[in-house]
Amino acid sequence: MQTLQAFERLGQCEEYFEFFGIPYDEKVMRAKRLHILKYFGDTIRKLEWVDASESQKLLLYRNALLAIYQTFLHNAPSAQEVWGESKCAACHSIGECSTC
Repeated sequence: MQTLQAFERLGQCEEYFEFFGIPYDEKVMRAKRLHILKYFGDTIRKLEWVDASESQKLLLYRNALLAIYQTFLHNAPSAQEVWGESKCAACHSIGECSTC
């Protein structure tokens, strides 16, 4: 049985997908794991305060994870959109580049 307590013990991206029974592509997961977790974590923090039953919250969390995953499958955001930082096109450093 799925519970918020069991959900709160999860930590790996794949664990969330398995918990909710959402199939995923290993290739996408390897490339976008941290991006998906960031968006999902941001969404969970927003949804924590929703007045809903445990099962309703878990459904909201599941739907959010699925929507985030679909975004990365079809329309992957840039690093700047995800992390709020810009990457130097020449050396790929994040933030201001002091060498280029």
